[in-house]
Amino acid sequence: MISKFYSLVLFLMFLCMGSVAFAHEESDKILSVGISADYPPFEFIENEKIVGFDVDLANKIAKKLGRELQIQDMKFASIISAVQTGRVDFGISSFTITPKRKKNIDFSIKYYIPKFAMIYRKDTPIVSLKDFNKKIIAAQIGSTMENFLQDKLEAVKDFKLISLAKNPFMVEELKFGRVDGVLVEESQAKAFVKKYSNIMTYSLFGDGGYGYAIALKKGSSLKPKIDSVIRSLKKSGELKKLEKKWLTK
Repeated sequence: MISKFYSLVLFLMFLCMGSVAFAHEESDKILSVGISADYPPFEFIENEKIVGFDVDLANKIAKKLGRELQIQDMKFASIISAVQTGRVDFGISSFTITPKRKKNIDFSIKYYIPKFAMIYRKDTPIVSLKDFNKKIIAAQIGSTMENFLQDKLEAVKDFKLISLAKNPFMVEELKFGRVDGVLVEESQAKAFVKKYSNIMTYSLFGDGGYGYAIALKKGSSLKPKIDSVIRSLKKSGELKKLEKKWLTK
């Protein structure tokens, strides 16, 4: 009797272990990504759907890995902590590789090299560092553009840096004259200036030596897989097609 009882217990334990393994296997089919959908044309909301260059790239990566992509829209400054704690498998939101970030997370190989652009009102041009004098310049919190401007605070002492959470907020501030310039990526500058072409334009400010990459948890087993996918997309020309689709409008 006891023997039969223990046999039944073992059998039930086996079934439970099997169901747990099955559940884990099911969860492995999902690839979660953190995105801040306020950075057109890389990630933004259109017709109540998150779209853009980075979104297409994330979908291609998931497809190549045989996984289903699950997008979590969040503030840009929250993505790295979400990656670190495992709330998302990776972050893709026009991240540049910096020494400070590399202390906390890993990065994929670069998939795009951006050019910085300064958006300004047509009546107040900002085309070089000397034009920063007595100006208020905005950049997104936690962005490479913010880091770039912080470095310039030493060289150009008489300008004020304003850091805001969302890029559309900064452009609205520029529209109403509460800031003099907004530093973003070139393709994003094109998108914003197109919307406000009657009062705004932009000028290029180089690339700062940065490149966009995917943010991953330290030691993530996904890194070599994602690196391999990015290399294959470069070789096949699919990345260039994404650039043509999103960045040349």
